[in-house]
Amino acid sequence: MLTERESQVLNIIIDYIKQNEYAPSVGEIRDILGLKSTPTVYGYLKTLEAKGFI
Repeated sequence: MLTERESQVLNIIIDYIKQNEYAPSVGEIRDILGLKSTPTVYGYLKTLEAKGFI
């Protein structure tokens, strides 16, 4: 089960790939989420990986 924010990150990745045919960078995900911290995005990505979503 994903948290709301994890789902948001996953949907950003899926939508970005559909539009651009490649995955977004960590910085692009950070900017889309309106965050200032890149390590926070890495944390979400690691969690999604551990849960088997990416």
